[in-house]
Amino acid sequence: MAKRKPDVRQDGALYWFSLPKAAGLTGLTKKEMMRRADARELRTDPAVPDEYWFEREEIWALKMAKEARSEAWQARNPDGAKKRIKTPEQQEKAWEKMSGARAQGWRPGGGGVSSHYEKVLLSEIAEANRKRKDQGPK
Repeated sequence: MAKRKPDVRQDGALYWFSLPKAAGLTGLTKKEMMRRADARELRTDPAVPDEYWFEREEIWALKMAKEARSEAWQARNPDGAKKRIKTPEQQEKAWEKMSGARAQGWRPGGGGVSSHYEKVLLSEIAEANRKRKDQGPK
């Protein structure tokens, strides 16, 4: 099994984070981290110019800023992201679309056994409705 490269290096009093580790801590993509390093927005290790190693203090500052944004968002949205609720018209459209697909032979999750079971259930419901109509009101 291949040995995994370390995510943190120490060079004297400085600590350096690898690209994947830094991206994970800051919540940025690796491409964005590389872009910022190439634009000299983030300090990289000059001892290893062909690899991306980021200074711990800068990454920590970005991590803290990310956490502050997250806390601010949580304060504004205490219930979190709520699921979108469809209007009755939108639901009717979705049901109409699904029933049209079912009429053409589409069945969710299913092949032979589930479609047979569905047909049996529908026939039992139809039979129960017929019996109820035949008995009439009491």
